[in-house]
Amino acid sequence: MTVENKIAKNTIVQAIGRGVAIGVALITLGVMTRYLGTDGYGQYVTILAFLQVFAILADLGLQMTSVQSISEEGIDEIKVLSNIFTLRFFSALAALILAPLFVLLFPYPSSIKIGIVIAALAFFISSFSSVLVGVFQKFLMMGKIAFADVVNKIVILLFTLITVYFNFGLYGILFALIAGNLAQFLITFYYSQKLIKISWQIDLSLWKKTLIKALPLAATIALNLLYFKGDTVILSIFRSQTEVGLYGAPYRVLEVLINLVYVFLGLLLPLLTLYYTSQNWDRLKKIMQLGYDMLVIISLPLILGTIFLGSALMTFIAGNDFFVSGQILKILVLATVAIFFAALFGYLIVAANQQKRVVKFYLINAVISLIAYFIFIPKYGFWAAAVITVFSELFILVSAIYIVNKFYKFKPNLTLTKKSFLAALAMSLVLYFVSDFHIAISLSLGALTYVVCLYLLKGFSKEMIMEIVTFKK
Repeated sequence: MTVENKIAKNTIVQAIGRGVAIGVALITLGVMTRYLGTDGYGQYVTILAFLQVFAILADLGLQMTSVQSISEEGIDEIKVLSNIFTLRFFSALAALILAPLFVLLFPYPSSIKIGIVIAALAFFISSFSSVLVGVFQKFLMMGKIAFADVVNKIVILLFTLITVYFNFGLYGILFALIAGNLAQFLITFYYSQKLIKISWQIDLSLWKKTLIKALPLAATIALNLLYFKGDTVILSIFRSQTEVGLYGAPYRVLEVLINLVYVFLGLLLPLLTLYYTSQNWDRLKKIMQLGYDMLVIISLPLILGTIFLGSALMTFIAGNDFFVSGQILKILVLATVAIFFAALFGYLIVAANQQKRVVKFYLINAVISLIAYFIFIPKYGFWAAAVITVFSELFILVSAIYIVNKFYKFKPNLTLTKKSFLAALAMSLVLYFVSDFHIAISLSLGALTYVVCLYLLKGFSKEMIMEIVTFKK
């Protein structure tokens, strides 16, 4: 079994699981938006955006560092992961305490402040699941993570439906999030223990070594959140919660897609680390090319499809009150694609332990983005937030490519890119004529056109799929 086949096999398993999770998540989004309305959903988005800032800070770069550390040859996996897990507990506990206190400084209504206190527990629980992901990435067993994610989404949907039925309001929705995250953690922890027996361990010297290693990554993540979540937080301060809701709905749709792609890219990180440290440049190039090709196959139809179906899609998912969200989606999809490719090059930077090179670019981007947010969001609202977000993500993508080329020359083969582009154009032609059809019909015809055209152009083959599906260990 080749590594490429193993990755592809994992990707297929995850794609099925994540496809189910995405479907359930979008149904939940539709239930939430119709139940809470634009203003209520805006409060929900504000609560999550505020807490995500603390959640990202509390991560301290430990999630990606754990993957990198346990992928090194000769490492004591149990000791390293147990210590990182324990360290993560204390950092998450600090965030759980600080977030509700810090929100007192913001001019939010009491409903949002109380909501932040409730939802902080959901983020506390989720933080442990994120660290454990590294175990499954190392052993290329991300199907377990996909299963846990599906359970998470189903539990959230069930509790959301109960909330709607009994009219528990915004707080009921937040308790649904807690229940879903708890179910996900229990499943993730159970399966991780079968691979690596994790326990509570405090080795201060190892903590110091881990934090020093993670510090550049933690700095980039902290700066990243300033522009990634800064737009929503600043929007929630200067504009109405209705605008936050209209902006948050398409953001949520795209975050689901981003998480799906991150799962695939997460499989590459252990291999990128292994091949870079062992200087196996041929294998490293193949893995990078595989990641690039997969992102191209996803990104081109995503951009063109959103142009034709963005408004219809958001109206179908979130309801008629969110028609404007479809226009915002057409802008934000460009930022999403930039995030895809920046993540690929960013993972190679982490694998090569070159995180320090990134910090200054993230700092520049954070400063420029924040200044732009404060200048333009109060006047232009979510339109300014969306456009600035696109420029911010493009800046990070260009910076990541520049840094990678400093220590590793990667020139992707564009053969599949050209084939994907032609297939996406054919899909666009079909969507132009069927865009007035029901969204389900339009999406199905568009996707079918893209896949068939890509197959005819030999972007993939039946033999390739069969080899992946039927491989033997």
